[in-house]
Amino acid sequence: MRKQDKRSAEIYSISKALIAPTRLDITLNNFVNTLSLVLRMRRGGLEIPASEGEAKITAATRSSGSPSAADYTVPKAAIDQIITAGRLVVPDVCNSELFKDQIKWHGIGPTAFIAAAVEVDHETGGMLWFERAKESGYDYEEEVHLLSMAADLAGRAIRLHRTISRRGRTFAEEQQEQQNSRDEQGQSSARH
Repeated sequence: MRKQDKRSAEIYSISKALIAPTRLDITLNNFVNTLSLVLRMRRGGLEIPASEGEAKITAATRSSGSPSAADYTVPKAAIDQIITAGRLVVPDVCNSELFKDQIKWHGIGPTAFIAAAVEVDHETGGMLWFERAKESGYDYEEEVHLLSMAADLAGRAIRLHRTISRRGRTFAEEQQEQQNSRDEQGQSSARH
């Protein structure tokens, strides 16, 4: 498969996970787990802090035999840099000032940390991150680009879920109503 076709298929699978008619927490956990299959990650997570009447959102990969991403805390200095710059690549957390006080990160061997900011409701406030085994001389630019696109899609999905829930309906109900409307229009035009 050509590289472009492979990347398109990856973006499709990520998007598909985000538009599933499920509760937001399930959707985001499925999204992060799908992303973990696309990117060669050991762990990853999505974090959106609580804001004006909205609960904090977290989603994390789950892998058997190793600690979950939920067990790891991204240092505040790293979060600040992600929010400010829009992204962060740390080729080896063991040799990074940002992670120097995070003992859990050091116990997993040479590890690369890659993150992108997530914008929800026109405000950058959250992040999508993953970690993977460090590879000498590896250029992480492709992963950063895909992670940035995925973060953008996640932000849009969160905004959509919030908009629908403010109207007192779930995303699944909204999708079902749209499908019913399309079915009725199709039946109406078929009769004429």
